[in-house]
This record gives sequence, structure tokens and C-alpha cells, in this order.
Amino acid sequence: MNRIEIRQGMEVYGADNQLLGTLDRLNDSDFEVGGRRIVRSSVARVDGNRIYLSGASNGFSETARTEGSIHVPVHEEQLNVEKRSGQIGEVEVRKTVTEEQQRIPVELSREEVHVEQRDVADRPAGRDEGAFQEGTIRVPIRGEEAVVTKDVVVTGDVVVDKTRTTERQEITDTVRKEHVEVDQNASREQTPVRSGSMAAGAATGARPRRDLSGRKTVAALFSDRADAERAINDLKSMGFTGDQIGVAMRDRSAQGELVEDTGSHAAEGAVSGAVGGGLLGGIVGFLAGVGALAIPGVGPVIAGGILASTLTGAGIGAAVGGLAGALIGMGIPEEEAKHFEKGFREGSTLVTVNAGNRANEAVDALERNGGDTGAAVATA
Repeated sequence: MNRIEIRQGMEVYGADNQLLGTLDRLNDSDFEVGGRRIVRSSVARVDGNRIYLSGASNGFSETARTEGSIHVPVHEEQLNVEKRSGQIGEVEVRKTVTEEQQRIPVELSREEVHVEQRDVADRPAGRDEGAFQEGTIRVPIRGEEAVVTKDVVVTGDVVVDKTRTTERQEITDTVRKEHVEVDQNASREQTPVRSGSMAAGAATGARPRRDLSGRKTVAALFSDRADAERAINDLKSMGFTGDQIGVAMRDRSAQGELVEDTGSHAAEGAVSGAVGGGLLGGIVGFLAGVGALAIPGVGPVIAGGILASTLTGAGIGAAVGGLAGALIGMGIPEEEAKHFEKGFREGSTLVTVNAGNRANEAVDALERNGGDTGAAVATA
């Protein structure tokens, strides 16, 4: 997206056409809306005073304001213990009945009969004395006998009393806490580390931004050509033209297949087959001067854009410095140029950008698409 097309104060809308806020601050590679940064590459279109973003994330990069301060709430859980009355148990008081033998001494009186026969002086018998009559004389005997009765009496009380006591208990539970970690080196998006020659330099997100002041040309290696094409399309959406971007690739087997498919050994035929096969299909119409050439010590390559014109214009076929010499001539530091040439020899695709005063923006676009921009060499 051309920087002239966006300006401070414009309204910014998300992918769902919802208003996110107004553009507060404009930087080289991004701009700020409500204290949050939005990368330029997420701008889908500009309509009058409105900016529309693409993507589900709306292009937000959660970073702090460059000026002033923001407040980040830190949460944690705390245990609150409340007390409530309730039944925690019960005490049962039971009564049982048992039987036992008791002995109580008692004195009982009774009559006893003593029969005594006495001799008396003779006398005449009376008529009522029943002389010469047989019979039985019954004499009742009286006495006391024990009569047992039972009375229920209260012999004691069982008192059940309740008293309140206090005991100390430790209540244990698990709580969650938030911790804030500040990564002061996360100045731009981190890109995944890819295999191949660029693995050492791809994870540049953990390093501070390089000082690219005075640099107009930047470059990157891509082990995956699809990543290189995405990076070029990203640069294109940011407003970089085909005259500012260059690309070169080396693939002998692919070139052999292309020659066989087209039936021609001409350079133009090889290039035509390469773009038709999808190696540069998405960007061939955008880049200028796509063609085939040979680099000493490297072999046949396919190059396009500013890199192709630089290589052919410098007469690289006879140049002693090879690819590294051409890159140095474009303004790439020597150590980085040697790093790029080594990766290119190993099969990576090389993309260069004549960024002018937008070097940081170009580096961000290359790195977020998986490019090795030589940061490891530059900071070594």
C-alpha cells in the first residue's frame, strides 16, 4: 500500500466492516489505531477517508503505545471463607431396661400350736360335751406373710447440655494468578524457522530491529519458492513496484524438465516453461526483464526484476566477484552478500528490494513470509 494513500485521522474498518477507530499515528511499516499497531500489509483497500483491513485478525499487533502508557490488568483469584450455621452431627441418649435380683430381709410373725394333754380330777360329763362322739377339731393358725409390690421411683437425672467451642481449621484450595512478562525484543513479528540454509537467520523475531539507516537495498533467501512469491506479492501490496523488486533462482533439474517440455534449448524457452510451471507464475507479469543467464561457479539461473538487470548490466558472466560482487554493488554489506551467495548456491531463492527510505518495511515483509534477511550475519 502506497504511503501516500493513508494519512493520520482516517477511519479504519475491520474485515467485518466494523469501525475500529481512527488512525492515530503513522509509522514506516505500520500505523496505530487506539494504541494498537496495524501492519500496512493488512490494508485491503482505501476508499476516500476510510481504510479497510483484510484478515480475521484485522491486522492488529498487540503492542504498547509508543508514547504515554497503557494499563494491563493483572488478575488473580482469592479465597473467601464464609461461615454458616448448620447441623454437623448429633448425640443420641438411649435408656435401656435391665433386671436384677434384690434381697430384702422381712420379719414375719405367725401362731404356733402346742397340744398338751392334762390329767384332771374325775367329774361327771356334761351333755354338750359330745361324749362318745367322733369328730375333728380344727384350730385356725394365723400368721404374717410377705406381700411384694413394686413402686416406680426416680433415683437420678441424666442432663444433656450443649456448649459452644471454637476450633481453628486450615482451608486449602487452588487459585489462579496472572503473570505479566515483557518481551522488549519483540519489536516486529516473529517468523517461523524454516529448514535449509536460511534456518540460522529466520528466527529474527527474537532480535532487536537492525539499524538499516542509510541502506536502500535489502535482500532475503527463501528455501520455499512459494514463500518467495508471497513475499513479493506482499511487497507489491505495500506499494513497491516491479522495478524495485528482484528475484533469482537456481534449479538445474527444473530447467532440464522445462527444456524437455518445450523442445527448445533457448533461454527464452526455459524462462517461459518456468513461469508456466508455476515457479514465477504469480509474479511474472509484475517483474520486469525475466530471463535466463549463467553465473560463474553457480551455473544457469532464472532472474527477474532489478536483480536481472543488475546481473546482466554488470557483465556478470565475466565478473570475478560473482553474485556476491553484484550484491555488494547494489549496496548489500559484504558479509551479508557472501551469506546470500552461499544460500543461493545451496538452492534457495533470492529476493532483493530497492526500498529507498523504506528498508525497515521491506525487511518486515520479507521476514514475515519466512525470508532469511541475513540478520544473524549482521548481528554476529
